[in-house]
Formats: sequence, structure tokens, C-alpha cells
Amino acid sequence: MENQLGPDWMEVAGRTAAILEEQAQREVGPDHALYGHVLRAVVKSEANDAVLFEDLSHPQFVLVHLTWSGTQAAGYPRFVSFSSYEDFIAASQRTGE
Repeated sequence: MENQLGPDWMEVAGRTAAILEEQAQREVGPDHALYGHVLRAVVKSEANDAVLFEDLSHPQFVLVHLTWSGTQAAGYPRFVSFSSYEDFIAASQRTGE
């Protein structure tokens, strides 16, 4: 996957991806919209705690802002859905994120 997102974004795989996926599972509680979804980490921002996951349970990608708080809190982690990786790239280029 070619990096079209700029220098703050890096592809993730292996142990790094597993850590991010485990963290997302810890933070997503039963009342969260992503609860029960199988998420695969794709890219992460070095500028903040944003991680783009492919949602293997639904045909979408989700940009999740992990809190790293170790707890589940109502309304967190915040996320934005995209219908495709290309839609995420286009939105990121528009906002400069």
C-alpha cells in the first residue's frame, strides 16, 4: 500500500498492529458503536493517537483516536468511518490531517 498520507503516517504490521488492535479492543466498551467489530490496523499517525483500522466485520475503514487510558469511557474512543481506504486518503488530504 503506497503511503499517500504524508510523513506523519506509517503503515503498521506484525507486533505493532497487534498492539494497536488489542488497545482498540480494550477501549471499545459494550455501548460503543464498534463493540464486537473485528478491526485490523492499517496505518497510524505519529503526530497523534489516530489509527486507521479496516473493519473486517463491516465494509468500512474507521479512523480511531485511541485514548491509551486503560479504561472504557462513554463516547470514547472517538472515530470516523470511511467507505474505503481511498475515501480516507481523500479526506485526509482535504483536511491536512
